[in-house]
Amino acid sequence: MAGMRTQLAKQALVRYIREGNLKTGAQLPPQEELRQRLGFGTATIAAALHELRNDRVIEVRDKIGAFVLNPEADGHAGRIIGLAVNALEVSAFRSCLSSLLQIRLAERGWRVLPFFCMAPQLDGRLEYTAFAGLHRTVEQGGIEALITLGDLSAESLDYFEAKKLPVIFVGCLETRSVRVVVDMPAYLEAALDKLKGAGIHRPAILIPEALREQLTPRFENALRHFPGAGKAEELILTGNFVPEGAQAARRLLALPEAQRPDGVVTFDDTLASSFVAELFRSRDSGYHPRMAILRNLQNPMDFATDNPFCFAVDLNVLAGLTAELLGDLFNGSNAQARHHVPQYIQP
Repeated sequence: MAGMRTQLAKQALVRYIREGNLKTGAQLPPQEELRQRLGFGTATIAAALHELRNDRVIEVRDKIGAFVLNPEADGHAGRIIGLAVNALEVSAFRSCLSSLLQIRLAERGWRVLPFFCMAPQLDGRLEYTAFAGLHRTVEQGGIEALITLGDLSAESLDYFEAKKLPVIFVGCLETRSVRVVVDMPAYLEAALDKLKGAGIHRPAILIPEALREQLTPRFENALRHFPGAGKAEELILTGNFVPEGAQAARRLLALPEAQRPDGVVTFDDTLASSFVAELFRSRDSGYHPRMAILRNLQNPMDFATDNPFCFAVDLNVLAGLTAELLGDLFNGSNAQARHHVPQYIQP
C-alpha cells in the first residue's frame, strides 16, 4: 500500500508541475505546503520527491529546495484515466475509438489504464463488476476518472458517484452520466430528409436494439411527412451483429412487393454492409431500396448499393471532445455533455 501511495503522490506532483505550467528551473513549494495541497503525508511526499529526483524530473538542492528539471519526462503521467471497453472484439467502432482516446489523452500527459469486458453485451446496461480489475483499482484510488464505451447500470453509476470518481460515457445513447454522444436523432432527421428529397415514400430504419427506445418516437413523428408510409412498428428493424443485418434484408425480401420499404436508414456501418450484401445476393428480386448509411470515418467501407446517402462519425472528434470534457471536469466545470452531429459526405 505504501508503494501505491508513493506512486499516487508522484502522479500528483507531476500533475502539479504540468497543469501549473511550471518550466525547467521553477522551484517547488516546501514539502509541508505540498503535503497540504496534495493531501499526502510528509513521508509519502518525501518518498515521491526522492523517486522523481532519481527519474530526473526534479533536482534537489541542499538547504534550498526542489526545482523542476524536466517537466515533460517520458514515463510519467499527470493523471491515470480508466477506460472501460465492452465487446471490443466485435465492434470496430469501439476498437478504433479506444486507440484514438489513448492518443488524445496522452497528448495531455495522461495515461490510460484499460479494463475489458469481452462479452458482447451491446443491448443492455453493464455492471462495473463485469470489467476485470476495475473494482479493485477504484477501491485503491488507482484512477482519477473513468471513460466508458458501454452504458453502465444505475447501480454502477451510484457506486462511482459514492467514490467521487468522474465517469464519462462515450457512445450513441443519452444517459444520466456525463457524456460525449453521437447525435443519432439529428442523423435520423437528416437521413430521412435526404430520402424524402429523393422521392422515397415508405422509409424503414435498421438500428441496434439499444437505440430502439430512444429513436422510435422520433421515427413515428417523422413518418407523418411520408404519407402512406404505414405503421412505424412495421418499418423498424433491429440488430447488433453482422448476421442480423442479413436477416433484416431477408425479412424485407419476404414481404409482398407493395409492402417493402423503398428506403432504409441504417445506424451502423457493419449492419449496413451485411444488409446490402444480402440484397445484392438476391439481386434477381429487383429490390433495391435507397440507402442512408451512418459510417465510421476512420473505418472506410464499401457498400454493394447504388448512390447511398452516407453520413460520417469522426472518431477523432469524439476522442477530442472526451479529452476536452474531462479536462473541464478536472478544472471544476459542471458541464454535462458534448454532442457530435454526423456529417453528410458528398458523393
